[in-house]
Amino acid sequence: MEASGKMRGRCGAVLVDPGRDHAWEKLVREHAHAVPAHLEGWRRMLIHDFPHLDAVYLGIRDTGEMAAGLPLFYARSRLAGNRLLGLPFATFADPLVETRSQLHDLLDAARVEAGRLGADRIELRCTRTADLAQACGMVPTRRYKIHILRLDRRPEQLLKSFDRTCVRQQIKKSLKGDLELFPVRGPAGVGEFYRLYVLTRKRLRLPPQPPELFAGLFRELGPTGNAEILLARRDGVVVGGLFTLRHGRRTSFEHVGVDPAYRGPSVFHFLYWKGILRAIEQGSEEVDFGRTDETNIGLMKFKERWNTEASDLVHLELPTSGGHVSGESAPGSNASPHSFRYRALQKACDLAPNPALIRLGRFCYKHYM
Repeated sequence: MEASGKMRGRCGAVLVDPGRDHAWEKLVREHAHAVPAHLEGWRRMLIHDFPHLDAVYLGIRDTGEMAAGLPLFYARSRLAGNRLLGLPFATFADPLVETRSQLHDLLDAARVEAGRLGADRIELRCTRTADLAQACGMVPTRRYKIHILRLDRRPEQLLKSFDRTCVRQQIKKSLKGDLELFPVRGPAGVGEFYRLYVLTRKRLRLPPQPPELFAGLFRELGPTGNAEILLARRDGVVVGGLFTLRHGRRTSFEHVGVDPAYRGPSVFHFLYWKGILRAIEQGSEEVDFGRTDETNIGLMKFKERWNTEASDLVHLELPTSGGHVSGESAPGSNASPHSFRYRALQKACDLAPNPALIRLGRFCYKHYM
């Protein structure tokens, strides 16, 4: 990356190096749209563990302060094309902007960087700024739902707001069982969680995200409390795990894994309820249950039964010089389940032993992040 602050194009946006410019962290700390992916630790993780990605962070200054920002990474791929992506592996990462004018200037600068690098499009995943992005010419390519649980009442009142049969009874059964919760303290626990996560992805016939992602996030964001892994244990055996991210007043349930050989009270409900209680203790005001494909009716209903509120998550693209809207779908996204590519991927996940499944995940997520 060029030196922080060098002007690009005709607009007021400049290149930023968050590793040297503390104004970026101040912007992330104070901005309402900020999520863990905007943190400097996420950038460090990507640079260290995924060297095929190059950071391109853009900012707008106002009297020395960072007023707006757009974090991007240049991703090279023969399958998905070369593009500027904000941000790899993040469920969503809205531009840190307040106005259409700010986003317009940042996208103008991003176009210049795309031309320099040879990227044919810019991709964003937005919740709160999707309308602004479309007003700036970005084109929606895929839509999902985000489910949010508001932590606006006492735990016993929250419990009463959940579906009686499908949630409350399952939670109560799990609390009466022999399950116990403990947070991961070191790399061995990360590996234990990843083993369960791979088993769950195989059951869902989906490739797992690479192990480097989980190890890197725990390394970079774990010490600051922005990433945490909670494991459920029964009779000394780990049977489930929940990977969470936290920033500001929001905790996100990002990934879950359960041993398919386990027979007993619901580990999912145990982990989710304990995760909610932990989020309350840590001062969170809401829990994000993660991205949901609207065609996945079972998962949609599961999250709705926790008294969550659904909102839109929109993937958007902006073609650059000579580029076009791709509409490419990542592994496990809302590509048609009847398409040949989707069915072939499911079959490969069915047949692959776990080591091969992990290699398949590395390959897929090298191109679709």
